[in-house]
Amino acid sequence: MYNSLSLNNSRYNSIFEDMFGNNIFSEFRANELKVAKVEENSCTYSIDLAGYEKDEIKVTTDPESRTLSIVAKSEADSRRKYTGKYTITKNYETEGITAKYKNGVLYIEVPKKVKKDASSIEVKVE
Repeated sequence: MYNSLSLNNSRYNSIFEDMFGNNIFSEFRANELKVAKVEENSCTYSIDLAGYEKDEIKVTTDPESRTLSIVAKSEADSRRKYTGKYTITKNYETEGITAKYKNGVLYIEVPKKVKKDASSIEVKVE
C-alpha cells in the first residue's frame, strides 16, 4: 500500500473566507498533496506552493500523533497562507522524512517501515 499519508487536512486560509464565502481563496483549494513517486523504500508526495519562498515554508512531524504539518506564510501578503495537516499511516516512518522545494513545488519523501523477520532472531553467543 503506497498511501502513507491520509487526507486529514485542516486548512485555515483566512477569516475572510468565512465572511465572504468559500470561493475567495479558491486557489488554495487546488493545493492538495498528491502522490508523486512510489519506490520500494519510500513514497514521495508533491504539493504546488508556487509563489512562496523556501524560507516561508515550514514542514514538521509529530511522531506521537503521527502527523505531518505544512505551513506556508507569505511575507509579502499577510492574507496569503496555506496550512495542511496529514496523518502518517502505520506502514511508514515518522522519522527520516525529507522535504525539498523546487520550482514552486514542495516534495515530501516518507520512508516505509522496514519489516523485521520475527521468525528468525539471531542471538549473540558470548
